[in-house]
Amino acid sequence: RPTTGTVEKHHLADFVERAVQSTAEWNKKMNKDRSESRRSYFDLQTFNVHYPMNNRAECGFCPSPN
Repeated sequence: RPTTGTVEKHHLADFVERAVQSTAEWNKKMNKDRSESRRSYFDLQTFNVHYPMNNRAECGFCPSPN
């Protein structure tokens, strides 16, 4: 697997494109897993609890937002 230190300048655009595609695939998988398996999540930066907007998941341990 090439790294930025070993990629020649004429291959850099392809390397960057593959890196962006890999990141997009990882984000897509993470968001899918998050929406399917988590009912809500806690944001450590803002200290807010986020609930799904479509109300398909009901929290048994916390009240639903109104």
